[in-house]
Amino acid sequence: VKPIKQVATVAGRADMTFVDALMTKLPSLNVLELGRIFARLQNGVVHMYGAVMIVGVVAVLAFFWAPHSHIEATFEGNNVDLTTPLGLGYEYRWDANSDGEFETTWAEAPGTSFAYKKGDVRGVAVFLMNARSGVERRVHVGEDWVPLPIEAVAPVATLRREDVGFEVRLDGEDLVFRRPDPPTLLAGSKELRLPLGKGGRLGPARVIARPVVEATVEVRNAFGNQRRATKEITLPFWIEEPPSHAVLTPRSQEVVR
Repeated sequence: VKPIKQVATVAGRADMTFVDALMTKLPSLNVLELGRIFARLQNGVVHMYGAVMIVGVVAVLAFFWAPHSHIEATFEGNNVDLTTPLGLGYEYRWDANSDGEFETTWAEAPGTSFAYKKGDVRGVAVFLMNARSGVERRVHVGEDWVPLPIEAVAPVATLRREDVGFEVRLDGEDLVFRRPDPPTLLAGSKELRLPLGKGGRLGPARVIARPVVEATVEVRNAFGNQRRATKEITLPFWIEEPPSHAVLTPRSQEVVR
């Protein structure tokens, strides 16, 4: 009998707490308070209603008066598909590499496809990735030395002393690594240089350098108003410049028996 009474007591308290209080009384109190608030707004003054309507109409017109856009990028092979949300009565033109010259004319289509060249690269994004788990983190690298946070992608317990303490900076088109502390091979003036577009590995982490480009879209709405949106895009592939001269390959000789 006692276990049944205990179960009944727990069920009764749960019913009083969750069903009666949270599911019944709390919603009714919310409705009551909201009713009091809206009752004060409905004061019967006609010119106040008119003012609220005018403010709403002005807000809607202001939203549609200025065009809105942002850029989204997807990748297919070495091509980048650039799109922006479709707007009512909008026209678009693209400066895909943000060089000041538009590659497309005004059109209703909100997207374009572009193949970037090496001269379009605006910068480099450096990423650290755990070689096993795939955990990835971007490291902001410039011309000054900054710490390379390998601990951000790999558990500290798995790191050896020679895996940590590196610094990195950009030198032209190369990534330069060093370890300031003396007991290592990369100490003092000794540096490790990694050409951009190449991957390297420091302990359990892979270092990946990816090119950064910039795209611009200009949007024009039915009122003739224009607005530009620009986005920095990190490419998941490296841009190889095609050869400027013909490459001759030796013709394979047939083997005659």
